[in-house]
Amino acid sequence: MSDRPKNILVATKFRFLGDTILAVPALRAVRTACPNAHVVLLSGLQARELLAGCPYIDEVIEFDPYVRNRGFAEQYRLVRQLRRGRFDTVLLLNRSLHSAVASYLAGIPNRVGFGSESRGALLTTSLPFSYETHEIESYLEVTEAAGFPACARNLELWISEDELREGRAILEQAGIRSDRPIIGMQPGASYPAKQWRPSGFAWLADYLAEKCGAQLVLIGGPTEVGTADEVMRLVESRPTNLVGKTSLRQAMAVLREMDLVFGNDTGIMHAAVALGTKTVSIFGFTPASRWSTRSERNRVVSAIDGVISHVWEEDVLTACYDLLPCADST
Repeated sequence: MSDRPKNILVATKFRFLGDTILAVPALRAVRTACPNAHVVLLSGLQARELLAGCPYIDEVIEFDPYVRNRGFAEQYRLVRQLRRGRFDTVLLLNRSLHSAVASYLAGIPNRVGFGSESRGALLTTSLPFSYETHEIESYLEVTEAAGFPACARNLELWISEDELREGRAILEQAGIRSDRPIIGMQPGASYPAKQWRPSGFAWLADYLAEKCGAQLVLIGGPTEVGTADEVMRLVESRPTNLVGKTSLRQAMAVLREMDLVFGNDTGIMHAAVALGTKTVSIFGFTPASRWSTRSERNRVVSAIDGVISHVWEEDVLTACYDLLPCADST
């Protein structure tokens, strides 16, 4: 249709990679509705690396208002960059006042998003936001309000054959064999309240190694090295520790090679879901009803009272066995 937008900006949250992954169904809806449009993603650091190979976007603008791009001068630079993009539509999937102000000052004529954070007056289409709605559905509410209906809700990430070969090589060099189950675990998290106890990870690692013959691999980013070291001090089965030792793309390739991954509510767990790996996600104060993925390949273990220390090892083990049964599970 000739009246379809030709230059579309989609803004996600700047801080967490998991939020960018959850926006993939919204990006898919935009591309499906406007196959010939130029679609640009405005997101945080590593978004370009994370979404390499994504067919739903043409360009990524990385912006970090918390550290790298703090201050008025950086905000003004962003507004000028958006003006040069000549966008006719912006979908504000995030709920920050900053993004709405930047879009307004950039003169983008069609601005669609949630009216929370006192930004409704800056939008041309303002939607009510509900904390009871899953984040994927919230994002799709924005696309549908802009005329881009949802077409599918599954998550996706893209890995090349060369990257898959590199992931296999990383595991082989660590002594991981393909004839035994490979189970990943991420003991770290962005907040302490989202982080299950290291002793629980150590107990599960030892149990799964003994009962299933599983090969355990710790995964995570550089900020999670201390937590991984604590798990390594407690564990007896000598898992492979890759925390802080891989790039984001290498970590994604390694995730694809795993039979199961269990860990906290993090971007890594969302990435594992998007890559099709079986997962068991542990939730504390963040509501699983908004952030989790439940399916035949994904299980969720939640603390009833929101306190992650009240998640018990037996419950996580049961979920793991549900996805990767072992002969000794009875």
